[in-house]
Amino acid sequence: METTISDVAGRAGVSKSTVSLVLNGRPGVSQETRELVLRAAAELGYSTRRVASSSPATRTLLLICQRYPGRSLDVLGHVYSAYIAGVRQACSAHGCDLVVLPVSAQMVDNGRSAADLMLNAVRADGALLLGLRSPDDRLLSLVRELDIPFVALGRHWSSADFSCIGIDDREALVAVVNYLVTLGHREIALVGETLVQTFMWHRLRVQGFQEGLARLGMGEKVDRIVLAATPEEGVAETLSRWPQTSAIIGIYDIWAQGVVRALKARGLSVPDDVSVVGFDNINGLGLDGGEFQTELTSVDPRQPDAGRLGVEMLLRCVEEREVAHIQTTLRWQLVQRSSSAPIARLQRGSG
Repeated sequence: METTISDVAGRAGVSKSTVSLVLNGRPGVSQETRELVLRAAAELGYSTRRVASSSPATRTLLLICQRYPGRSLDVLGHVYSAYIAGVRQACSAHGCDLVVLPVSAQMVDNGRSAADLMLNAVRADGALLLGLRSPDDRLLSLVRELDIPFVALGRHWSSADFSCIGIDDREALVAVVNYLVTLGHREIALVGETLVQTFMWHRLRVQGFQEGLARLGMGEKVDRIVLAATPEEGVAETLSRWPQTSAIIGIYDIWAQGVVRALKARGLSVPDDVSVVGFDNINGLGLDGGEFQTELTSVDPRQPDAGRLGVEMLLRCVEEREVAHIQTTLRWQLVQRSSSAPIARLQRGSG
């Protein structure tokens, strides 16, 4: 007898609607429950492929979304949703079936895991990957075992030996630094997050910050980087070490919004006292759910476009029946909003 979604729900001890949320990559489910459902589905050999819409000529693409522990990373679901929207649009246009598979980074790192079993349970023609931490992420090893073409979304690493599409994070941060300097800012700091500091995209953005300052003859300030467990701690350390700071770059938008809140809690105005810039363009995606109280100047990495073009790249590889290495760089855009402005305040005293 074929395994059903009811069987998975029964094994996991959750409702059918919860199973549906997990298997379709939707938010609103805790990491613990998500892993429980994936494990149950793997043990039962349940496949999320939609048999009713499949035919011999129909391509099935697998979208693997790697998620991480920690509340600050859960909010990256906003960004994932933008990529997924682009992928769904392209799959619909090409008549492809799409299987969305969320996996836990912890499960992936453990090797033979429920995530591994689920990957092998789905007979897909190709895979799209979201959430790679580096060019040697353990998830890549699991996907390569499937022996199907795959494309990494939102990543562009020149050292990668696989297909990927995304913006150049380093050059984007160089441009952010240049933008702030043109506004008159000279005391600029970058606030990053300790939890993700080893991830390649985080390292590239840090490098871009340093390179941007160096290119403008401000090499003596390239050490103005604070890695913290929370935005509040990052702001506190930044202002303690460099009281004259007039602009702060948050390593990504959710983090930058935390920087804005921390500055306001200290009685500082954004952007009159301190300008703030982020990365991801969450405001522009319309996915913040009203959480953001500040219209944030931010780098737009064009997530929906990456999703659509990633599908095009993958289908090309599938049709040619080879695992090609195609690297595509998207042109990012810096979207200026009310969180940044020309420097127009008296410098705070160093005391």
